[in-house]
Amino acid sequence: MRPTVWPSKYWPTMASDRTLICQFLEMIGAERGGSQNTLDSYERDLTHLAENTRTNLVALNRDNIRTYLATLEQQGMAPRTQARKLSTLRQFFKFLYAEGIRGDNPTLGIDSPKIGQSLPKLLSEAQVDALLTRAKMRAEEKPDLKSLRLQALMELLYATGLRVTELVSLPLTAVQSGQPYIYIRGKGDKERAENTRTNLVALNRDNIRTYLATLEQQGMAPRTQARKLSTLRQFFKFLYAEGIRGDNPTLGIDSPKIGQSLPKLLSEAQVDALLTRAKMRAEEKPDLKSLRLQALMELLYATGLRVTELVSLPLTAVQSGQPYIYIRGKGDKERLVPMNDRALLALKTYIDVLKANDVQKGGQKKPGKCQKETGKWLFPSRGTKGHLTRHRFAQLLKALGAEANISPVKLSPHVLRHAFATHLLSHGADLRAVQKMLGHSDISTTQIYTHVLEERLKILVQKKHPLSKS
Repeated sequence: MRPTVWPSKYWPTMASDRTLICQFLEMIGAERGGSQNTLDSYERDLTHLAENTRTNLVALNRDNIRTYLATLEQQGMAPRTQARKLSTLRQFFKFLYAEGIRGDNPTLGIDSPKIGQSLPKLLSEAQVDALLTRAKMRAEEKPDLKSLRLQALMELLYATGLRVTELVSLPLTAVQSGQPYIYIRGKGDKERAENTRTNLVALNRDNIRTYLATLEQQGMAPRTQARKLSTLRQFFKFLYAEGIRGDNPTLGIDSPKIGQSLPKLLSEAQVDALLTRAKMRAEEKPDLKSLRLQALMELLYATGLRVTELVSLPLTAVQSGQPYIYIRGKGDKERLVPMNDRALLALKTYIDVLKANDVQKGGQKKPGKCQKETGKWLFPSRGTKGHLTRHRFAQLLKALGAEANISPVKLSPHVLRHAFATHLLSHGADLRAVQKMLGHSDISTTQIYTHVLEERLKILVQKKHPLSKS
């Protein structure tokens, strides 16, 4: 990401703001898939705010922001631009609030400037026809590359309605010779095929087979190809049911073969290194955050919970002294999952400190309008959900992995869930019991872990068998 160019006279007071802005932009890019243009726009807006208020962003209040917006209006800035800048501020302060960096959101209660609805500019069919005719005439009068390129651009733009960025950045492989469609990777990295000649209603089986073959030639993953074919099946099934066409051209077209992908794994030694490091941190500094991380790690590896189930556990899910935890999981299904002694001890230590902190603070404060009650959660947070977010836990896990000399790329909460299941099976656990603990409705989902063990056994035989080739 391109670094922000900060005015030198503001640098001493703005260093902390620069760090926060970079963290915010990283979140927008990673979690929401923001484009570089979006990130640049957010960066400009926040830099402009910092330069004009000359106050650390964390310390800004509602009056500061109202004064800033009033200044924009006095400078003659368009209402739409003012609204965009306010939207950036809302996202930024919402991020600071969710991360616990500040306890309120000063943009709440600030109304956006009124924007009059502007109708899109239009050309009549006669005007578009005049443009296309003129482009064609130029290409016929002087059939050089520039004239032919302009004609192709005009015809393609009007035939498909592409965004201009999509149009000018089309790869050569997007157009297949003689095929009535064009392959687009557009806004938000979404993929689609735009029809350039044949109506969807008129497509036949050969058209669809050719389309799927093109996807394969373009290197599209078999799983994505299968998803697209599934969409076509549903669409043509609908056309057939509605009497719009008399057949379904997708019948008889086989789905591409999808290889089974094995889950990422951590060895028992790597998991032990993570748990040991979390324990050391809690012993070195037994504050609430360190004890919370230790409890999260022990509980996740002891139970194999989904990360959403873990971070959103209510305080009532853990009964004092009971060696199990009550889960309401995917599909609102309930299950009891046993815990080991290490997880029980880590949880008890953490809960004792959590309750002691609440007593010192005089109980939970009344939540604000955008804040949920935190007292009912096992892992409370000041964010809008009231509990620790899965994104924040993933960040903590990766930081812990770095301390334990494990690459953050290999780490995610779900990888620890895989480790829980695989390590249980490798030590002789019953497949049905693991299925129940994981909350899988279908045992075939759980059986993928047996394939992992089979792969490891194959490697073991190939490396260690006396008759294997060296």
